[in-house]
Amino acid sequence: MPVYQLLCQMRPRVSMQKAEQVLKVLGVSVLDSGGVLTGIKSFGVVPTAYTVQTRAGKMKELFMVQLEYAAGPDLSKRLDEIMRYDEDIVRYAFLKQPRPKLPTTKWVDLSEVTAKLREDLPPLDK
Repeated sequence: MPVYQLLCQMRPRVSMQKAEQVLKVLGVSVLDSGGVLTGIKSFGVVPTAYTVQTRAGKMKELFMVQLEYAAGPDLSKRLDEIMRYDEDIVRYAFLKQPRPKLPTTKWVDLSEVTAKLREDLPPLDK
């Protein structure tokens, strides 16, 4: 399963209970689809690099949370539908984490090494 990060930005005046409720709904959706939650972070209210224009007006700061999960790619569509209709969510983005690179293995022919070891061993007494 690929690992995704969901960055969710909400209105800066959103209550902590509302933010917890959004995270709970998203987390339950991940678990119901057979996914695994790997992390939840709240960054609190953070200033933006530029003024964000929304239907509710202009905002220079947003309440930001991050949800990290491992699940199938179809779950992103389901989470998108949930967040699209929430009035307090201003914007969101799904990021797919790259798979960790595993160390490459090199096959070595050990027949010469084992032959050398056998030569060095004393004979077994019968």
